[in-house]
Amino acid sequence: MTSAVEDLLYRFLSEAMPKRLATKDSPLLSTAEVGQIIGRHPKTVLELVAEKKLGCIRQNATEVQFAQKHIDEYLASCECPAQDEHSQDDVERKPDRNPKYANR
Repeated sequence: MTSAVEDLLYRFLSEAMPKRLATKDSPLLSTAEVGQIIGRHPKTVLELVAEKKLGCIRQNATEVQFAQKHIDEYLASCECPAQDEHSQDDVERKPDRNPKYANR
């Protein structure tokens, strides 16, 4: 039963998507979905497209969609440091209270 549903869904998606990107494993994603994946607001995603930092597929003048390869390329080019590089020991902590009033 699921095979028939998957085939029907694939046929529907392949008609709606450009032929070169229509596969069962990589549907096109919306701006909001990409924003959730990369942790940015959808408007920021559109700004990344305008700055040519994030690739996309233009459906028309106002609508853009993204393939998984666009997201992978953006994340690979992103210079975000890994969280392991910054341990809590390296951060200088401020005292919890002002030392002048610590004994009160």
